[in-house]
Amino acid sequence: MGTSVSYKDLSVNLLPYFSPGNNLSFVQSGLHYKTGRVELGYNYNFAPLSNEKLLPLTLSNQVYIAVVLNNVEKRDLIKAIIYPKM
Repeated sequence: MGTSVSYKDLSVNLLPYFSPGNNLSFVQSGLHYKTGRVELGYNYNFAPLSNEKLLPLTLSNQVYIAVVLNNVEKRDLIKAIIYPKM
């Protein structure tokens, strides 16, 4: 169960992941910003309660960019081809 808070075009999220033993494995936090046709996002996964020496505090960083294209649907132009009788 996570949470997300947004205001206008900016949203912030926080999502904890639990291991099968109900221990907190890691936490994912992120930002998402929408500017018309372009959407920018950043997610950060970290293990705040890790006591293992091989597992670092930061697990991964994710950055993404989404570009919205124009609607190119052309259903009105497609017509059935009627073949003449042979």
